[in-house]
Amino acid sequence: MSLTGQLMPGLTIVGGSLFLDPKISGEAVDTRLIGPRPVGQIRRRSVATIDWRMDEGKGPLSIDASVESLSSRMGNAANTLIAPARTTFNLGARYRFKAAGGTWLLRPMVLNLFDEYGWNVNGSGGFTYSNRRQITLQLVADF
Repeated sequence: MSLTGQLMPGLTIVGGSLFLDPKISGEAVDTRLIGPRPVGQIRRRSVATIDWRMDEGKGPLSIDASVESLSSRMGNAANTLIAPARTTFNLGARYRFKAAGGTWLLRPMVLNLFDEYGWNVNGSGGFTYSNRRQITLQLVADF
């Protein structure tokens, strides 16, 4: 489910959640060789973003912030190990301008703003660290 809207000229919010209820069934679950939940599958992912573009949505500069929340995930087939839920925040901006015959966009971003530590779990039970805080800068041109 998702919801989007313009709260006032230049201020937009977008949010949504994905809800899943993945289950495993069969002889291996019945005999308790494995648990009833698949490894690495989230049960909920929620994202919300707010974007403010100056001058009532007509200015060249906009600032955005987002939050992403993931539910816990099973970390092994026996369902005895759980990777905890985590929430991350991102902050960014966009600056639009014209130069050299093109329309340009400069986009700085800070991903995982508070350097939230967490685990990613793949379907075979492998664990990797979530990405640490990252700072990116993109320059895009449209000619």
